Amino acid sequence: MKTKQIANTEIRQDDSLPSREQLAMIAAGTHHKNPADAVRHALDIWREADKVLRNERTEMMQRPFAGIPSPQKFPATLREFLRLVINGRTPADKMKRLRDYLRERNRIYLHAEKFEHQEATTQGRAETKKIIPPTLEPDDEEQVERRAAEEIASMQNNSLTQMQWRRLALSYRTWWREKKSNQAQISARKRCQPT
Repeated sequence: MKTKQIANTEIRQDDSLPSREQLAMIAAGTHHKNPADAVRHALDIWREADKVLRNERTEMMQRPFAGIPSPQKFPATLREFLRLVINGRTPADKMKRLRDYLRERNRIYLHAEKFEHQEATTQGRAETKKIIPPTLEPDDEEQVERRAAEEIASMQNNSLTQMQWRRLALSYRTWWREKKSNQAQISARKRCQPT
C-alpha cells in the first residue's frame, strides 16, 4: 500500500484527504501553537469525522432492509427466499404469492412501457394535450404471465445475491403490506354498507 508523509504523519493512499484549505481551517481551530502539531491534530480530526460519516452512510443504506430476514450465506436459493421472506402455509402457497407479486409488478412495468411509447409517439402534436393511459390487452396478460414465469425460472436456476435478495424482499414486503391494507379497506366498506 502506498503511503506519503504530511506533517510527519503517514497517510495511506486509500485515506480520503481534505484539501489544503480545509486542513488549514481545521488546524487553525485547534489549540496547538506549533503548526506541525496543529496539522497532525487536524488530520486526526478529519479522519475521525470521515470514519463517523462513512459509518452513518453505511447505517443509513442498511436501514430500509432492517427487519428483512437473510440467509446465513449468499448467494441464496429461491427455496430459502420463500422460507424466510414470504409468509404462507405451504410452499405452493408461498410460490403463488411470489407469482402474484411478480405478475402485478410486471403488469405495472408493461403499463409504463406502453405509456412511454404512447407519449413518445404523440409528442409534438397540438391535439394531444391529454394523454390517456393505455389499457392492457389479453395478449399483454399473457406477456405478464410469461415474464413472471421467466423470473421464477431464473431465480430457481440462479442463486440470489445479497443485493437481489434485499431488493426483492423489500419490494415484495411493501407490495404485501399494501395488498393486505387494500383488502382490509374493502372488508371494512362491506361491513359498513347497509343491507
